[in-house]
Amino acid sequence: MANRDYIKYVEETRRRRGKVIECSVIIERFIDIYIASRFCSRKKKFGLMQYVLSTRFVSAESKRQIFFELLEKFEPKYFKEHQDVLSKISKVYTARNLYGHQLLVADEDSVNRFKNKKVITLAVLSDKKEVKKLLPVDEFKQICKTADNCATVVRELLEKRKYLPLYGNDRAID
Repeated sequence: MANRDYIKYVEETRRRRGKVIECSVIIERFIDIYIASRFCSRKKKFGLMQYVLSTRFVSAESKRQIFFELLEKFEPKYFKEHQDVLSKISKVYTARNLYGHQLLVADEDSVNRFKNKKVITLAVLSDKKEVKKLLPVDEFKQICKTADNCATVVRELLEKRKYLPLYGNDRAID
């Protein structure tokens, strides 16, 4: 295995994994803004986001479910119109968990597979055994495209409802 091929494999994988995580974080923050905006004044929503929503106690999946419930109740037209895109948020979160938490397999076979077939190999660990998951580079591209689309749809709702920008002249927290 050539050292150059190994470095390219590792660096390319890091870049792509980072992109998936970044895209999912953007969606999650937009969801935080929507939830906080439904329940708080502009002055207080930052506090709700900082001390409740953006903690380890509230999972991204829980926020997604709350978001969907709020949309269905308060934004039924939007919810119905964008249900297809919104359902893809779960796929983005699943990909983020896979790409963000699994180990990169960087043995000679994996490096060669990447070089020849543009496939990244992750080790999915379970309590019973290690399973290698082969991920075509194109799959990374598609999940990033999906995540960007989801973020755009949610951002447009935030802008329409005037929940963005997050801060106005009243940036102080009560």
